Amino acid sequence: MKKDLEAKIYLKALGLVEEPLKQYSDELCDYSIAYVFDNYEEFKQYFIDNDCSHANDDKFLKNCIMKKTKKGTIITLKRLCDCVITRKMKETIINDEEVVTNDIEDKPKTKIK
Repeated sequence: MKKDLEAKIYLKALGLVEEPLKQYSDELCDYSIAYVFDNYEEFKQYFIDNDCSHANDDKFLKNCIMKKTKKGTIITLKRLCDCVITRKMKETIINDEEVVTNDIEDKPKTKIK
């Protein structure tokens, strides 16, 4: 994959290492491993391919993006993507024939004192 200059500088400045094989794993990895996607559609497809229940929620997916360059390259942490997918898998509970999901938005908001 040919990255744009902005993406290369961003990776270098933060000390991130690109993971060329974009494969979901439920094992925790180092925080310095990053995925670099050519565009938003490739980024979104990663979540769809890994059965993330929020793969079609653009607002949700944008929270997983660390950097989007002017050329559209998406940089994100592998660990963040994998943890989001793992969490969504664990939150989906099958009761009888009904699928129930618990989202962060469903939890009551509490005030900090």
